[in-house]
Amino acid sequence: MYKARKTLACITPQSNSKRLIDKAFDISQNIGGELHVLHVETGGNLFVSEDSTALLQSLFNYGARMGGAVHGLAANNAADAIIKFIKDEKITNVVVGSPSDSPPVKQSDIYARLAATAPLLDITVVSQVNA
Repeated sequence: MYKARKTLACITPQSNSKRLIDKAFDISQNIGGELHVLHVETGGNLFVSEDSTALLQSLFNYGARMGGAVHGLAANNAADAIIKFIKDEKITNVVVGSPSDSPPVKQSDIYARLAATAPLLDITVVSQVNA
């Protein structure tokens, strides 16, 4: 039986997140699958400031123009929310940004937990580019 391929770009309210969407789009095109774009805001509030709201809206619009389904979640723990989303949506490929200098532990935790929780998940890490 054919298994649908789904690629997820995990984004944050940073302009570099556009590159994550681009990479996820390329992967989804190469595998003939769906594109999904997800932002998880921790602390229970999806939109914290006007600047982040505007940037996220711009990123969501960009993802939608690329043919993606866009998703925004609020959760206490981003890794838990991403893992649940991946399982619920049967995501097969995920694109994440490389850890920045601050806070590296939190971002590394997401990658390590994804790899441990979903060993068949194809994970692509996109390095940061200084703007």
